[in-house]
Amino acid sequence: MRRCGRCNAPARAWAALTPEQFETFPSVAALMAYLRMCVRSTIIDCARVQRNQDRLRQIEGGMACHPGEEAVSRIACGELWKLLDALVDAPQERIVLREAVINGVPPRQILTQHPAVFADINAVYAAKRNLLERLR
Repeated sequence: MRRCGRCNAPARAWAALTPEQFETFPSVAALMAYLRMCVRSTIIDCARVQRNQDRLRQIEGGMACHPGEEAVSRIACGELWKLLDALVDAPQERIVLREAVINGVPPRQILTQHPAVFADINAVYAAKRNLLERLR
């Protein structure tokens, strides 16, 4: 498996853990359990990103779309992307479509990667909610 760039569990745990939170662990065993959970979450996140990137390459390469191949097989993948593009109303939604829906990037990371586009985390969630409602 290729590395997705987010597979540094200790760095993620360190960034998420403030000194005040560190002091709340009653024992080293509790801290180790937390770090194991961070590693598992990181592995799952990276696997999701890799799977979604593989799907995107298949779609853009003209291969069969996944999931729901029976439904999508009636429409060429290029036509599907045209339809999705027509449903996107704003640049924020286009970013959410690409980052959250296809790449599996969480809203907080979308905000970090696109601070000029989103004013705050609520703006990311609003764009995602609007996009998903329209896609339904």
